[in-house]
Amino acid sequence: MEDEIRDGVILAKVGRMFLWQQGDAFRCETAPWGGDMRFPISPAGALRRWIHLAAVQNGLRAELYVDDPRVARWQKSSLPATGSEAFCVGGGWDRLFHGILDEYRVESVSRSAAWIRTRYPNQQGPEAFVAFVRDANRLHIIRTKTGALQLRWPARDHLLERTDEVGP
Repeated sequence: MEDEIRDGVILAKVGRMFLWQQGDAFRCETAPWGGDMRFPISPAGALRRWIHLAAVQNGLRAELYVDDPRVARWQKSSLPATGSEAFCVGGGWDRLFHGILDEYRVESVSRSAAWIRTRYPNQQGPEAFVAFVRDANRLHIIRTKTGALQLRWPARDHLLERTDEVGP
């Protein structure tokens, strides 16, 4: 974001849903209008820096997340209106967003707080998100003291099979 004085739509389904900058706050609204919450931009640290912003609408409940934690939650008095309008990215209702959008997602299912919490570190440092263990996906054959063979898969710490016979 360039500053804290503008109004700019980040993502919109015009007439149905808006995720936008309203001056010095983030705001997510769904029709029917009213009862939505704002979250100040300064505590989010969004001015001239990358942030992870997520909004979830699940029935009457709506939530706003900034860099993982939920920062706002509200209940609607009636279900959001549905429609077939296209999504607008970086503007809507003649309110252009003044900043850079790196990536956005629109999904047909509501995501949980745990899902949002997982997505944030994955965006922050994808190389650190998955830890690989040397030879973890290699299948190991081990002969036990009794002479039986065991198949082990260290990545899952599974004992896959055990047999006392080798060969056909």
